[in-house]
Amino acid sequence: MTLEQYRIKHSQIIECFQWIEFNLKRIYAKLSGKSLLKTISVLDKENLGSLIVLVKQTELQNNTCYLSDEDYELLDQIREMRNYWCHQCYLDVLFRKDEKKNLVVRNQDFANKLTLELYKVEELHYKFQDVYFNIRK
Repeated sequence: MTLEQYRIKHSQIIECFQWIEFNLKRIYAKLSGKSLLKTISVLDKENLGSLIVLVKQTELQNNTCYLSDEDYELLDQIREMRNYWCHQCYLDVLFRKDEKKNLVVRNQDFANKLTLELYKVEELHYKFQDVYFNIRK
């Protein structure tokens, strides 16, 4: 994986994290009966972990179950992944020059981790988007 490919995949995974967070805000807005704009302004400074707790508490208060226990476990994994890819990954990745003098990721396991987690997070982004659309009905 070249430096450019790494940066593209890294950007894609961050985009998915942002969409998941936005979908959780939309889910919370619908469950709480508040407007989306008000919810976004109120939750603007909240971290992903706090947002997950708010959604779960609101579901319990409303006696609804749009997200399963497994979904909440996945969201917690996403929170950990997000923290890693936002705050740590560039400190861990090592690059070397290949035969064409391009910078490439030195550790293939690291490149594979990014690729696999990107696929997982993309799937979850669409899953939580679908949850929002189901609540909206």
